[in-house]
Amino acid sequence: MKPRAQAFHMKYLLAKFALESPSDFFGTLDSNVDDRSFSRLWADCGEEFEPVERVENTGTSVWRSLTAPGGFEILILTFPTPEDTGEAYYVGAVRMSESECRVFCLERSAASSETGDSTMMAELAPHGRMNWGAGPNPTREEFVARVKAIISDPTATPLSFLPIRLV
Repeated sequence: MKPRAQAFHMKYLLAKFALESPSDFFGTLDSNVDDRSFSRLWADCGEEFEPVERVENTGTSVWRSLTAPGGFEILILTFPTPEDTGEAYYVGAVRMSESECRVFCLERSAASSETGDSTMMAELAPHGRMNWGAGPNPTREEFVARVKAIISDPTATPLSFLPIRLV
């Protein structure tokens, strides 16, 4: 493993949880019931990693809204500030129905000398990972706006697809 491996693995662990059992995912991480649920989950999962692989739960939070297009529920998990490419700023789950969920990530992308850090928008699905291109500024509001734009546009298609099995 490498330093900060927890940050990378948590993104996929949480996506798998949301995709396999949307009701349990939303129930477990409902900020209206317990606003420290994600922070505790992050810390508990960190115990499975070697100390060098762990990431403190500083900055973790949960935000929930019922205002996604179509009345869908959306739950945003704020991760600790990313330090490496591929680490997530946010993981957002959109409950399309009781048994269906879409999961999006706003990740730290490669930095360039001209632009500094940049972001990338990804979607994790049971059968693979979709790249939705350059992401917005890493704020919850801009991430939520981008997720809403994708789910409300039936013609939206990702730039690329990588087949991986999450579920």
